[in-house]
Amino acid sequence: MQNFMQKYNLSGASQGIKIVTTIFLIFMLIGIATNLLISYAKTGFSYNGLIEYYRGVESGYPKTYLELLETTHFHVFSMSVVFLILAHVFLMSSWSYRMKIMVIIISFLAMLAEICSPWLITYVSPKFAVLMIISGTIIALSMLLYIVVPIYEMWFIKLNNGSIRDSS
Repeated sequence: MQNFMQKYNLSGASQGIKIVTTIFLIFMLIGIATNLLISYAKTGFSYNGLIEYYRGVESGYPKTYLELLETTHFHVFSMSVVFLILAHVFLMSSWSYRMKIMVIIISFLAMLAEICSPWLITYVSPKFAVLMIISGTIIALSMLLYIVVPIYEMWFIKLNNGSIRDSS
């Protein structure tokens, strides 16, 4: 496989590539928004809401082993594929290699923490709800970077004799 990062940049992409990539990234943004709405409906974005959702303290209905296993199974596959695709697009940005790799590693570590958090909240301690809040925030911010940076570079940065310059 070729190292496309050194031979390709988003600002120099053809109109067709820019349009298709932008549409994909907009759909990813819509997916993030709906995920946030679902999370809010289930937990109210609160520490106590997370604890209630997973441990069922007040309702008496904690998440079962099978429910956690099914959720984990789905999220391991879906989150890794979404992050793989978004990270590849992000890698084509003009950010420094070191910065891109740092963002990607942090986001994948946050994804791992997010996947482990329900198990930890349910079976170890409700205090792990803090881990889920932190990891979820990091995931949301990194996904925004994965989406906003490429869109900005495709549509607002011009290529000038092989070098990149801001068009705004």
